Amino acid sequence: MPEPGVSNFEAKFLEAVALHRQSRIDEAFAAYQQVLEWNPRHAPTLNFLSVIAFQSGDFQRALELASRAVAFDPRSAGTHLIRGHCFARLEQLEAAVESYERAIALSPEFADAHWYRADALDQLGRHMEALSGYDEALALKPDAVEIHNNRANALRALRRFEEAITGYDRAIAMAPQIAAPYFNRGLAQHERKCYEAALASYDQAIIINPRYAEAYYGRGNVLKDMRRLDASLSDYDRAIELRSGYAEAYVNRGNVLGELERFDAALASYDSAIALTPGNAFAHCNRGILLFGLQRHREALDCLDRAIVLDPDHALAHFTRGLVHMTLGDFQKGWPEFEWRWKNEHCVTSREKRNLRQPLWLGEQPVRGRTILVHCEQGLGDTIQFSRYLTLLVERGATVIFEVPESLHSLMRSLPGVQHWRQGDPLPAFDCYCPLMSLPLAFKTTLDTVPSQMPYLRADPQRALHWRERLGERTGLRVGVVWSAGVRSDLPELQSVNDRRNIPLIQLAATKLPNVQFYSLQKGQPAEGELAALMASRWDGPALVDHARALHDFGETAALIEQLDLVISVDTSTAHLAGALGKPVWILLCFDACWRWLRDRGDSPWYPSARLYRQSRRGDWQAVVQQVSRDLELLAARQIECPL
Repeated sequence: MPEPGVSNFEAKFLEAVALHRQSRIDEAFAAYQQVLEWNPRHAPTLNFLSVIAFQSGDFQRALELASRAVAFDPRSAGTHLIRGHCFARLEQLEAAVESYERAIALSPEFADAHWYRADALDQLGRHMEALSGYDEALALKPDAVEIHNNRANALRALRRFEEAITGYDRAIAMAPQIAAPYFNRGLAQHERKCYEAALASYDQAIIINPRYAEAYYGRGNVLKDMRRLDASLSDYDRAIELRSGYAEAYVNRGNVLGELERFDAALASYDSAIALTPGNAFAHCNRGILLFGLQRHREALDCLDRAIVLDPDHALAHFTRGLVHMTLGDFQKGWPEFEWRWKNEHCVTSREKRNLRQPLWLGEQPVRGRTILVHCEQGLGDTIQFSRYLTLLVERGATVIFEVPESLHSLMRSLPGVQHWRQGDPLPAFDCYCPLMSLPLAFKTTLDTVPSQMPYLRADPQRALHWRERLGERTGLRVGVVWSAGVRSDLPELQSVNDRRNIPLIQLAATKLPNVQFYSLQKGQPAEGELAALMASRWDGPALVDHARALHDFGETAALIEQLDLVISVDTSTAHLAGALGKPVWILLCFDACWRWLRDRGDSPWYPSARLYRQSRRGDWQAVVQQVSRDLELLAARQIECPL
């Protein structure tokens, strides 16, 4: 082919550009190809062909063309930009950052290069660097709504929620017709537990874009946390309808169906998620959690094992696998997995993580002659249960500082050789530390080596004497009762667990017996109000002597329990207290009881004085109460024959 004149070459190139701008892509592509035949090294043509390939979704071809263009003209900032876009779409984010930085070096005022570099940094988890990049982009392009929105996303990732919400508000003020900032603001408000505000943000996003599947999904998540489960399920269904293959929505839909006790439908929803994304560790994990709750332990382990194969760092799967192993009595496998609680955002413990400069002690080094801080974690019952390990540290020659909440401080003074520190007070010097519930791992506790020397806690003698005088002469068997684990308003995600543990007080009417005096050990609302309402309505159950107002802390409760013959309690801190005092305690357990009570046992290695009464069917407290009533009648009869 004869060499064309320069004017013809330029004319053909300009024709291709014009066709491209008119979105006549096929004609533009043909014209660019002709230009390239005349000059294979023409970088602008290679760049435009790269753009066409990128827009068609062929990111690998686009990258090849952009790379050729860069080789022939390394000083084109625009070519480096499109090359960065290709790397970003191919999930080669470090390479994308490098390309954007080369564009910025060539053209420091190139706002889009700063913007997209910040986006890539944000995706890499380098949120502070991303924030700086967004600021540089906004200095050049202050009215760019997308940059304000994405900058707020980086702030949200840094958990700077107030600043993030301000950023979204700014984007919304600039472009109130765009749905994305409303959606993202809803995410930030949800993280702050501002549920009503989050719902309003999602609602606005849906008004602007009624087919916004992610907004329905986000709203469903908020409704789930608000315990509006039917409405949540409806939103997940709508999200799935709008976006085929929405695996995350299927998983959360399964979670809600599980809470609604529609277990077969929940398993089917998880199966749908897995069918769509077989490598979805989250779906396998949540399926395993549901099976664990259904007491199908081996199937649960299969699901959790699969999740961990797919994602070896899946903290929730590891943590749950530890709970399953411990439920089955395999503490050797369970304790190491239990340590994943610190990395599991769904576990209460992860929110209590301490950033201490001293080294963590897990039993590997001698502790004799060293001062160790043991800090409590999770619930009050957990603190009572595992405080038994502190005396083992003292026996090993350690100076032990035990940090506990105010309500347990006086009780824990009965632990010999232990220094007690109120939570929140400045700590003294110490050499190392151990979270309380890591001590069983440190001491390599097995089912056969649970420290069970009782009692390991004791009531203050003066307080015990006060209660002996206050209760007066014995008129029959003295029984303390706890029927509610209370409400955790700070942790709404745990409320369904608490609800399953609780027994409606009215169901305990069947325990009314002659020669048995019942004492309420119940603290907190709504249980105290429930008791008052029943007493006012002339209920036909046992008369409950209520000293709740006098029980200022667990030391006081311990002193009252010392005067009783038996404590009957649901799975709550008072049950642990009675067991730690060596007092006979009957613990009433829901179908999916906590791991610490093991499986299919009527006794407990943790508390030799405990007797366990388990639901054989989910939600069936009637059978449990009937058995308790029969056993209580026998115990009362024996007491008449052989007075205490």
